[in-house]
Amino acid sequence: MIDSRFAATEDNNIRPEKLKRTKTALMGLLIPLLIETGLGQGVRRVDNIGEQYNHAPTVSELLLLWKENPSNLEIVQLLAKAYKKMGKFSRALYLYEKILSKRPSHKAARRAAAQLYIKKGQFRKAATYYFIILDYNPKDIAALWGVSDICMQTGQTEKAEFYLKTALKYA
Repeated sequence: MIDSRFAATEDNNIRPEKLKRTKTALMGLLIPLLIETGLGQGVRRVDNIGEQYNHAPTVSELLLLWKENPSNLEIVQLLAKAYKKMGKFSRALYLYEKILSKRPSHKAARRAAAQLYIKKGQFRKAATYYFIILDYNPKDIAALWGVSDICMQTGQTEKAEFYLKTALKYA
């Protein structure tokens, strides 16, 4: 079932250049905020695992770690990130879904899966994932940004602007 907040409408009256300026302004506020709020915690975890190998772990090393620690979702997340970075989106998506099956409230995995669904052109699935995040926290700037991006890509410029302005309000 599609969230009614993402229902298609005829709202293409906003000029794209105005929307682009709004998004650029939001991006300037969003990046420092994401760093400040600790959304980069996964990077620190990668560094900790990397210390074990004296380098960033390879996919083979992560697979071995996962085999040794099958319930460790942090390793699964690192492996999913590695596959995503390599452009192996289906494998990454499979792993993010595996994380979500064990921990549905895992925001980072849900956000990453939503981004991959966008790359695959599955906008409704991506929007559903972002709205689940927003149900937990209606002020989640990254999720609001993601919904705005989906709206822009699907021609819903008024909704895109609404979600950008909402994100800006909470930044």
